[in-house]
Amino acid sequence: MEEVTSGAAMPVPTEEGPELSAAQIAAIKAVLTTAKEKLRKWADLSQEQRSSEVVKAVLLCRIITTSPNALTDEDRKKAETVSLLLQRVINERFCASAAETEQFWTRTIPFTLDCALECADEINQTMSDRLVQMKAEGSKVVTKSRWECAVILAGGFFCVFSPDDANGQRPTYDFMCVHRLNPTPCSFVLCYFSQVAKEPVDELKSEKISFTRKAVAPTTDLTAQFAGSAIALCDVKYDPTGTIEDYQCLQADFANQYIGGGVLLGGNVQEEIRFMICPELIASMPLCDMMLPHEAIEIVGAIQYANYLGYGGSLQYNGPTDLAAEKSKHPLDDAKRRTVRIVAFDALPMPERRVQYGHRGMARELVKATAAFSLNPADTLPTGAVVGEARLGVATGNWGCGVFGGDPQLKCLLQWMACSVAERPHMVYCAFNDKRVEQMPAVVKAIQDAGMTVGELYKLLYSEAFQTVQPWRTGVFNFVMSQLTPA
Repeated sequence: MEEVTSGAAMPVPTEEGPELSAAQIAAIKAVLTTAKEKLRKWADLSQEQRSSEVVKAVLLCRIITTSPNALTDEDRKKAETVSLLLQRVINERFCASAAETEQFWTRTIPFTLDCALECADEINQTMSDRLVQMKAEGSKVVTKSRWECAVILAGGFFCVFSPDDANGQRPTYDFMCVHRLNPTPCSFVLCYFSQVAKEPVDELKSEKISFTRKAVAPTTDLTAQFAGSAIALCDVKYDPTGTIEDYQCLQADFANQYIGGGVLLGGNVQEEIRFMICPELIASMPLCDMMLPHEAIEIVGAIQYANYLGYGGSLQYNGPTDLAAEKSKHPLDDAKRRTVRIVAFDALPMPERRVQYGHRGMARELVKATAAFSLNPADTLPTGAVVGEARLGVATGNWGCGVFGGDPQLKCLLQWMACSVAERPHMVYCAFNDKRVEQMPAVVKAIQDAGMTVGELYKLLYSEAFQTVQPWRTGVFNFVMSQLTPA
């Protein structure tokens, strides 16, 4: 396992040569410093002028990071005339009253600009000696302070990072799409900065967030272990209406193979919502390569800063959380991380739904889920002791069962086996009112009453009989029950 700890150099998006020149870095710092100086006299400016200064800084930084040429008068003129939805969000949602206006311009924006300036400074310092990234293959841990996460987010917000996707290996870390087109993510990110700006800097620098790439054995090795496993299946709790974040468990993030999915591109389903309400998760995007089939990414310590309503097209920002209550709910562990654990693992897209019922399709999902639910290497302290909260249960649900076309009946059984092999004490299954899995309690009870092991359930799903009945038509649960019920 490779480890990079807090205090190491900040990452830049690619490895091939300097991403930004010294001249570009200097120009970015000049833009941010100018904005900071102008907004220091915020009371002398109209609300429209203040928000325009923020938008101008964003646009000028974007011009700098996408062009090797120096800023021109034409660039500056363009930045003064372009309007972004970001401006409306600032005016309507964070400056609606005199008290909110003062808080925003005296604390939130100065804090965010300071973080963005530090981001520019650290990118400049690490042009020739960069952070070892969380690359694919093998377990790796990167530990950042909450302050460093704020620096990464502020750099993204002000477009300090070059909009580069590392040749397709890493998510594109680019806020411009949401600044231009989607006010909802802007609201969540600005809420985060307004909350974190109130916290003591010493606290932000002492508290940690760990980002861990977890990897397991190749498919053939791991599935052979499942076939011969005598491990008992763990306990299951079925929750038809609750949400994953309600549980003090390892919480599933139904991820894209590029962590964060479409959070910066207007996405608004499970993964994107979690990243918006817990924006420190977004700091993983410039760190992490895309996940391979036997890998997952676990993040420990990213708390919730905002509330939300709705889902998908109805998603709405619903104000800040009670941060004191959030911290009380998630105290610090022995590694100085808040005790909230999220694991990102991507399902296999099913353009042809039958593929998932075949041996290869099931093997891929078993391996992926086992990587997700395995013990986090970041939980082993320098003393060799393991953090007490490491072996929590898992809160999950209909993984890959929306646009990816997965069968939730099959996915719940595969995840149950993976939880058991990973020695998790229990699995909470949040069904989100999905009628397709309402039989689950009866099926789980029947399997447990039969005393089935992981290996026996595995062999049942891999049997010729399972393939013969065409489970995509008859139903996975119906097949299992037919095999457990005496003729």
